[in-house]
Amino acid sequence: MVDSKNDVSPVSAVLDTAPAKLASALFGDVVSLVGALKEGYSAVRGWMSERRNLRASSGDADATVGLLLATEQTTQTDDVPLAARRQVLLIVGAFAEAWGRCRAYGFSDPDIELSAIQNEFAARMQEHWTAAIAADHPNVTKQERYLRRLVGEPRRTPWYEALWRTLTDAAWDPPLLMPNRRRNFEQFFRLAYCTALASHDGEEVRRYLDGLQVQRADAIRQLLVQDIAGWGARHVFGNVSHHEQLPDMPLAEMYVEPSAIRTNVTRDKRTARPVLGLLRELLRQHPVVVIQADMGLGKSLTARHLALDLAQEYLDSAAPGPTCFFPVFIRCSDDLDAATVENFDLVARRALHRQARQNLALDLAAQDPAFSLPTDQRVLFIVDGFDEVVLGASVQERMFEHLARMTSGDWRCVVLSRPLVLPRSKIAKLDIPVIELQPLSTDGVASQANEWLARWNSLVRVPQQKASLSLEEIAARSLIDLAQTPILLFMIAFTWDDLAGGGVPRVALYETFFRQIARGKHELDVRAEHGRVLEASKRLIEALLEQGIIDSQSEPRDAMLWLMSRAAWKAHCLSREEPLYKHHIEMLVRDELGLRVERDAVQMICGGLLLALQSDPEGEDHALLFGHKSFREYLVGRFWATQLRRILSAKSREKRAKWTHVLLEGELLQDQEERAIDFLIEIIKYPNDAPGVLAGYDEREREKLIEWANEEFNDESQAFRDGESPSIENDFRAPLREAALAIGSLIAGSGIQAEHPRTLRSLIAWCWLREVVVIVHGRGLRHKEAQLSNVDLSNADLSGADFSSADFSDADLSGADLSRAALSGASFYRAILSRTNLFRANLSSADLSGAILSGAILSGAILSGADLSDSDLSDADLSGADLSRTNLSGAALSRANLSGARFYRTDLSEVVVASPNAELRAFYSPNTRWPEGFDPEAAGALLIKGGGIVRVD
Repeated sequence: MVDSKNDVSPVSAVLDTAPAKLASALFGDVVSLVGALKEGYSAVRGWMSERRNLRASSGDADATVGLLLATEQTTQTDDVPLAARRQVLLIVGAFAEAWGRCRAYGFSDPDIELSAIQNEFAARMQEHWTAAIAADHPNVTKQERYLRRLVGEPRRTPWYEALWRTLTDAAWDPPLLMPNRRRNFEQFFRLAYCTALASHDGEEVRRYLDGLQVQRADAIRQLLVQDIAGWGARHVFGNVSHHEQLPDMPLAEMYVEPSAIRTNVTRDKRTARPVLGLLRELLRQHPVVVIQADMGLGKSLTARHLALDLAQEYLDSAAPGPTCFFPVFIRCSDDLDAATVENFDLVARRALHRQARQNLALDLAAQDPAFSLPTDQRVLFIVDGFDEVVLGASVQERMFEHLARMTSGDWRCVVLSRPLVLPRSKIAKLDIPVIELQPLSTDGVASQANEWLARWNSLVRVPQQKASLSLEEIAARSLIDLAQTPILLFMIAFTWDDLAGGGVPRVALYETFFRQIARGKHELDVRAEHGRVLEASKRLIEALLEQGIIDSQSEPRDAMLWLMSRAAWKAHCLSREEPLYKHHIEMLVRDELGLRVERDAVQMICGGLLLALQSDPEGEDHALLFGHKSFREYLVGRFWATQLRRILSAKSREKRAKWTHVLLEGELLQDQEERAIDFLIEIIKYPNDAPGVLAGYDEREREKLIEWANEEFNDESQAFRDGESPSIENDFRAPLREAALAIGSLIAGSGIQAEHPRTLRSLIAWCWLREVVVIVHGRGLRHKEAQLSNVDLSNADLSGADFSSADFSDADLSGADLSRAALSGASFYRAILSRTNLFRANLSSADLSGAILSGAILSGAILSGADLSDSDLSDADLSGADLSRTNLSGAALSRANLSGARFYRTDLSEVVVASPNAELRAFYSPNTRWPEGFDPEAAGALLIKGGGIVRVD
């Protein structure tokens, strides 16, 4: 209903009345014009003068306009200025004049009696009028609806549209206007409208339309700011109102502000602070500021939140409007190119036009005056994703030079990018501050990661009636390192239920993350792939297909994933000597892929890789850092997994040697903290029924891999690089044997069998000569009668191994894991076994005389008949051990835990204890001999008597 105070009829009554009055006026004009045209020029002049006077003063016509506007139900009739009503009258009058001329020129059937069709014309016009009004987008505001109606091309107004559809309605028989004369009609209409607008009587309308252009631009800017102010309710992925694949994750509720440091200052001034506050402070002092960060650390979310804050301030601030920043959000992949880096007026126009079309459904041209930048308003250009557009180095420099010239006290700019592509020397010369986003903190309840989880729990898990997720649980699954990167923390939380149930192993998270990096963007971001990375991947895939490294079904991202993994292995091999630099990658691409002369292709591929991975941007040759250490370790494990598969499937010895040769470049097992082997084994064991993000091994492949590992471990042949002397220490096959032992042992637990008593010793000798720590993963290794005297096997994993009758005399096994190992008859004479895990090991009849077993775990071990004379068992755990008939003469048992140990027919008379009556909770039989002065009853010993156990009180 229209506002009652204007005494306007309901809509139904208006529709009944307005079209009829309008039809009457139109038909009258047509008839009188046709008559004037027949009478000559002077009659036409008189007719036009009469119609002008009528349009200027006719109450009926003015009322008709009011009724037409009132049918929209958007405002009061009195809100429409008189000049606006006269603009409508100009359109209606010009339409009547155009139709009259068409009839006079014979473009309409002359036998049609206008008076006979007047009522039918009004009825059909009512139908078309309703459709024209309903065509508006529902998000268009009242103000914008009027601006659309009254400004611009008169033939785009709803009243012209309704009249035109009525005139050309296909139901007319004969047609009111011949189809082949419709363009003539438009020519007559433009002539009539322009004549009326240019006349003295049209001056008021002209002034009104000129003024509306300014109002319209302001109104559209207001709409754009209102849109940005609503971004807090948009999804963090893709800035969309609803995401089909994800739960509701509004930006305002999920965004955890990261910390940032300013990089181009002295180190003592690099204090981490919340990024938005630091950015505001720098913008007060500098016209241009750069924010750098690698993928997944929150650059785009920070950019969007900054725009959101500025938009809300623009709308709500008590300060005058022009003093607040008008945010222009520029998405480089869509709005910026090499031709526009020095024309930010055009870049901004593109950005505003894209926002208006995509978010507000405003179907306006990019050239529309509404998208010009205001000259009396403070503006902040937010340039997001600078790394996503392909620009040469000189073009990048020119853009920053242009920004330095263009910006002022009123115009500021923020550029967000990955570090690699930034022209650092130019930025430094222009004194542009650079701030770098930091990983999320994970330490304690007040950490940023914990805050993110609290928001996730509140928005996602609690509504789904699921238990909240905590950092402690994430740490328990060895994923706390990943939680520092926001995108990885999201991936953990999103897949947690499957992850906790074993459905999504840890390697699946890493693989998913690196597939996003290889793509350049996370798939859930509902935006196109990173252009530079994608282009590099397409150049790379051709070379890899030719070399047979990938198959024809592979995607561009598979090619980039291969290069990322290959680069990680190269970095791993160089890590003891130097970092991995860009020139290493260029050499690798040229030599390994045969791109020796295609310099442009090599540069493009290397540039894509550097963008995909984190790099140290200082200097011209960038050092690749791979982000967190676990990222490189995963990629190394992934590279070995794919390379081993190629070895197993090789059809010829030459192919097998080619794939194996790459693995000989370095040592997979470099130190005890290296986790690449863990990732490799997880990939190989990846379940076949798990989500298909990763290609694990099937049972047949695992069996073949164990056979390969067994062969490589037992193959003691050597290989030497050109120019090196053929000595043991120069052998570069030994690390492969070390890795093969680990792979076979960790997959099967009992898959490797040594073929010679000195097989393991020969491997350890290489490590000793190279002065590197040997890392032995020999779980389940079958190595009876092994000759391992004087060797260093500290911290080795030999759990479940069979070393029966082996010689470990004088060996260092401190910290090793020999739990459940078969060690019967083995010699550990004077061996170092401090802190060694011998839980439930079988040491029956073993020689442990003089051995150092302080702090060793011997609980449940079988030591019957063993020689432990003069051994050091202080602080050892012998609980539940079988010490029957064991020689303990001279053994030190101070502070040893002997609870539940069995001493059947064991002579303890010469055991060295800390003091008389030292605590000794043990089983003993009546014939057990104790040290002189020792009171087993006071020590709480248990007596085996008559087949039962009684406490001695």
